[in-house]
Amino acid sequence: MSNYSNKTWICPYYKYDRKLSVTCEGGKVLFPSSEAGRQFTDKYCASFGYKNCCIAQMIDAFLTKED
Repeated sequence: MSNYSNKTWICPYYKYDRKLSVTCEGGKVLFPSSEAGRQFTDKYCASFGYKNCCIAQMIDAFLTKED
């Protein structure tokens, strides 16, 4: 399976992708299969659904936290 680079990445925290994984500013997500990777990246990384991703939500909360 190739990586997911043919997608249009919407998530602002995306850094890079590799075979069966995506790395963002919040960490690295490993997938058990290419189908699982396609489903996850379509739902979260390559759509405005990224706002529902727990990693993106954690980063947003951190960035908007007032000291």
